[in-house]
Amino acid sequence: MTSILLVIDRVQGEWIAQNALAVLAVALIIAVVLCLGLLWLTVETRPEKVGLWVVRMLQVLKLSKTLDDPLHASKIYLQH
Repeated sequence: MTSILLVIDRVQGEWIAQNALAVLAVALIIAVVLCLGLLWLTVETRPEKVGLWVVRMLQVLKLSKTLDDPLHASKIYLQH
């Protein structure tokens, strides 16, 4: 079994060595295609859209809105 794998590796290595430009071109094409996916990447930076990640009915969202309210925050700080 090991000798079969060695033969396969040798054949593949020889083919890659003989066709180095084709191998490099294919690798470059794959890298470019994968990098093109970055063009469609968008990052959400607006905190008011927290509803994208949290189900609207969760208690966490209600608490978050309450704590984000400046009037509520000032009441908390004034109590201490």
